[in-house]
Amino acid sequence: MRQNFNYHTHTFRCGHALNCPDEQYVLAANEAGFATLGFSDHAPYPDRSKPTDRMEYGQLEDYLLSVNSLKEKYAGKLNVRLGFEIEYFPEYQDYMENELLKKGEYLILGQHYVDPDALYDFYWGDCGQQQLLAYGRLVEEGLRRVPFLYLAHPDYFCAGIRKFDETCELITHQICRAAAETETPLEVNIKNTLKPLRRYEDGEHYIYPFRRFWEIAAQYPIRCVYGFDAHDPELLRQGDELYRRTDEVLKGLELNFIKEPLL
Repeated sequence: MRQNFNYHTHTFRCGHALNCPDEQYVLAANEAGFATLGFSDHAPYPDRSKPTDRMEYGQLEDYLLSVNSLKEKYAGKLNVRLGFEIEYFPEYQDYMENELLKKGEYLILGQHYVDPDALYDFYWGDCGQQQLLAYGRLVEEGLRRVPFLYLAHPDYFCAGIRKFDETCELITHQICRAAAETETPLEVNIKNTLKPLRRYEDGEHYIYPFRRFWEIAAQYPIRCVYGFDAHDPELLRQGDELYRRTDEVLKGLELNFIKEPLL
């Protein structure tokens, strides 16, 4: 296996992953040859409810209990780790550091929107310049203020554009500069290579990994990690095909991939 660890794994609690027991991901990871599997379901907000977007705050203790029990059950067979994926908003920084990081082992930054009351506003529609600039600002602030394990799908904003223009280049440099200066790895998210290509002004592309973003990222001294972003255990068994398709996107780029587990 090219990378025998994955820290980007979800559960049914987020409301948009397969409705199956958490142990199914562990079994799939074992079968596929992983040494480390990190659960990082979409973290709840204590004062906001988004049942199709992330777990409810009332599900948090069940999530902790489930993953911690799997850590014990599979000790010596699979290194199970407990984390969360969350967006960065300044008003939740204390919550991230003083609750989530104390109950879990790591956080990954996945900025799906720029308004905490929105719902995947990049994924479902065209984004204007102000949204793109806000994305760059929030990601940079998050990288500089919170000890994230890594930045998930940094090119996520490409889901909301139709042309990779000067603003896209600007925020890509902004994100990569912050990642380099904080020594935060960037995730090449490989899940979406199994989805249909999307039409852009210059042709068809996966929404991520988006090659133009990674062409710029390759100019910076950044470490990279592959992320399965598994919302279905079966995805963990499809590594060969996911890597093949990702290689086609990133062909010729010199990216520095991490070889050893981060935790």
